[in-house]
Amino acid sequence: WTVQEDNQLRRLVDEHGHRKWSFIASKMSGRRGKQCRDRWLNHLKPDIRRGEWTQEEERILVEGHRMLGTRWAALAKLLPGRPENAIKNHWHATLRCK
Repeated sequence: WTVQEDNQLRRLVDEHGHRKWSFIASKMSGRRGKQCRDRWLNHLKPDIRRGEWTQEEERILVEGHRMLGTRWAALAKLLPGRPENAIKNHWHATLRCK
């Protein structure tokens, strides 16, 4: 993704919302709806939490994983601001073996 594509995606999401991914992709050369959705949710969405995980977030992830397994989208609802992909990566990198 180029800086120009990121800016275009931000503008299109501002104008059309974050649900019309096929429509948004039709306005972006060479991108599909899923690519646009993933870029927005995992990299560009303004409320994404980056950086260190708190002990409370890790506790919620461990308990949530016990109940929901690897349903990353469902787990993301328990951890506002943490994208599905970040949750999955954190689980596999640090918590899976605990």
